[in-house]
Amino acid sequence: MLKPEYTERVLSITALITAVVAVMLGVIESQRSHEHRKLSVEPHVLIGNAFHTDGRYQLLLQNNGLGPARVGTIDVHVDGKRMTNWETVVSTVTEAEATSVSHSTLVTDLMIPAGETIYPMQIFDPKVGGQFFQNRSKHTIEIELCYCSVYKDCWVSRYHDLPLREPVAACGTGELVVFPDNG
Repeated sequence: MLKPEYTERVLSITALITAVVAVMLGVIESQRSHEHRKLSVEPHVLIGNAFHTDGRYQLLLQNNGLGPARVGTIDVHVDGKRMTNWETVVSTVTEAEATSVSHSTLVTDLMIPAGETIYPMQIFDPKVGGQFFQNRSKHTIEIELCYCSVYKDCWVSRYHDLPLREPVAACGTGELVVFPDNG
């Protein structure tokens, strides 16, 4: 028969091990739950364009993710030169005056809801839209959009260079041009 002191020690050690394992499992489950919550609201913004049969051209930002995207910064270059507004982008690519260009204001903290598409630039003049669509292959147009989730996880989506989307620590402040509404 075992001594009572030995039995008590074994029971105490067993209880301690059980408690430590329970705490570890709780921490692991909490981390997994947090990761699941983050993934369940992760945005995924794609930059694209559309050319319609009526000659309209649209630049689009489409959030195909599960949660809203908060715009951090946007940077646009044509042939290596930084652009500060959409009219300059259009006139540089078409080598003509930018007419019938509609644009949205892209400002820091603009929210793009999940499943939504916004059109930061639209060209309604069929001649200019067609010219822009054709000439874009003759120019290097680079668009870089930094955006974050509600959990402040951030990504950069690119138009032109691969990878199309990559995680970043944070969206910079003042490093990239935010396109104002000049109209």
